[in-house]
Amino acid sequence: AADNLHQNLQKWGVKSYRFSPTEMHQTGERATAYQRMLAIQDAIGSFQIVVTTCASAGHELLRGYNFPRVLIDESTQSIEPSTLLPIINGCSHLVLIGDHRQLPPTVISDDARRLGLDRSLFARLAEPKANAVVEPLLLNEQRRMHPSIAEFPNRHFYNGLVQDQVSSRPPIP
Repeated sequence: AADNLHQNLQKWGVKSYRFSPTEMHQTGERATAYQRMLAIQDAIGSFQIVVTTCASAGHELLRGYNFPRVLIDESTQSIEPSTLLPIINGCSHLVLIGDHRQLPPTVISDDARRLGLDRSLFARLAEPKANAVVEPLLLNEQRRMHPSIAEFPNRHFYNGLVQDQVSSRPPIP
């Protein structure tokens, strides 16, 4: 998702930097690891938008940089500690994107599940007792699924509030 976002920003003429710690270990280049690290730090400081994953947001190369606006896509599929990583570097405006009513984080460990790591920050903040600053916004149009497939999640998760905007398709046999 981060790579797709970065590519689309580039297409739209928005200058962004795709931060990935694996850049530090690329082989076949003449630059030393130290030179690559300096180039990465220079790039981070010169772009308005830095695109990375939640896990990479905690990398030591990002320490000392201030990221006042953070947007986390698919945030409902990340465990809460992972989602906190991008927020720690000066975040004052946070946008969490996802669907807390469907696919939660994948947690294999029963111990982790018992400790509450099977919930996302988005899901926790969306609970009525959380006194969220902003209520989650339902995007009430769906354009991807065949209407006969979309019918179940619409009824089960959204009380019929989602409207199909798919061009007419023949029924599935």
